[in-house]
Amino acid sequence: QKCKLHGKVQLLGLGTALKILLLPEQLILPSLDRSEIVALFNTLAKFSRAIRAAPVLAAQYHAVQGAYKKTDILTESIKAPPPAAPPSPEGVGAPPSTAAPSSPAPPRTAAPQAGAQAGGAEADLESG
Repeated sequence: QKCKLHGKVQLLGLGTALKILLLPEQLILPSLDRSEIVALFNTLAKFSRAIRAAPVLAAQYHAVQGAYKKTDILTESIKAPPPAAPPSPEGVGAPPSTAAPSSPAPPRTAAPQAGAQAGGAEADLESG
């Protein structure tokens, strides 16, 4: 509700400013209401605060952007991956897919049966 009221006041202030600019001088005073004048001054106050805050916000923005440029965040993700290790002497003449692994693979464990996961219904049938 509060935002709607402020929006209406700002629009009324902008409309009043346009009315003052576009109407002939002798028609301005009789056509203005008290609420239009109040809205005009409120809108002028909001715009002047925004204009005063713009350089401060711009300085803060440039300070943050400068910090990002100094840390080189953007180029870190573009860097090339490290070079691959040279092949071992065993696999010099062999294709890469048949080369022996450098470390033994861990032993595989048997996967649990589907029946054991589903409540053991199949395991009961096999045992009984």
